[in-house]
Amino acid sequence: MRGKSSSDTTTLLSEVNFDFAKSMNKIIFDKHMRDKNNDLIMSNLTLPPNPPAKEKPYYGLINIPPHNFPEQFSLFALATMLNSDEVIKAMQIIRK
Repeated sequence: MRGKSSSDTTTLLSEVNFDFAKSMNKIIFDKHMRDKNNDLIMSNLTLPPNPPAKEKPYYGLINIPPHNFPEQFSLFALATMLNSDEVIKAMQIIRK
């Protein structure tokens, strides 16, 4: 990716750089808050306690409440724009 500049790689690299900077800021802030002898941040700043860790399931499954999937899917399909005449005609023109 070096030396080749395009809009696709530029957006991706800026997102990666932003995430890296955010992660580094969090690491530095957490380290500073653990260090009690450091006075860079006001001494009266306190953070809320960490939430208790959630129990991890043995399997990576999510329980879904009972529902009528065919009915919900048909309602969703009717609500999408892919059923409107304008969209169908536009898709046909694009494919030609």
